[in-house]
Amino acid sequence: MRPLYLLYTLWFVGLSIALPVLLTLIARLTGIDLSSSALSVIPTMTASMVAGMSFAKSAARAPTKPEAWRFATVSLVIFAVGTLVLGGVLAAFDPGIAEALSGLSNPRNLGIFTAIFSVILGVVFLLNRYFFGLGGKNQSKVAPRKSKGRVGG
Repeated sequence: MRPLYLLYTLWFVGLSIALPVLLTLIARLTGIDLSSSALSVIPTMTASMVAGMSFAKSAARAPTKPEAWRFATVSLVIFAVGTLVLGGVLAAFDPGIAEALSGLSNPRNLGIFTAIFSVILGVVFLLNRYFFGLGGKNQSKVAPRKSKGRVGG
């Protein structure tokens, strides 16, 4: 399963960087702001689904429930560490983010941040579990059709 975690990490980090850049470019070129709160969950949903598809391709089956829960647990750690590292890197380049993060020295602000981050981690855990299983299940259904030469119906 280790290559799956690398695959998840690459997709998560890549989309976490690429989506905001792409949406900023679209906003600047067209004046249409497409960013939303979905922007924060799209990278983890996509990364989990791609990892599930990769699992099904290599194992020739969908992941079992225990495998999906294990993936959700490990990928949650990857998400948490990745998010904190990306936040630190952004703070190094953006004084506004660094200033906002300096407010975490206040215990009340740190408590609020911890509570919000904990809720986000819970949601991401469930998303990782669901989309890993979904990607694996979908891929395992497509594989027999591909081998028979009839994809799509």
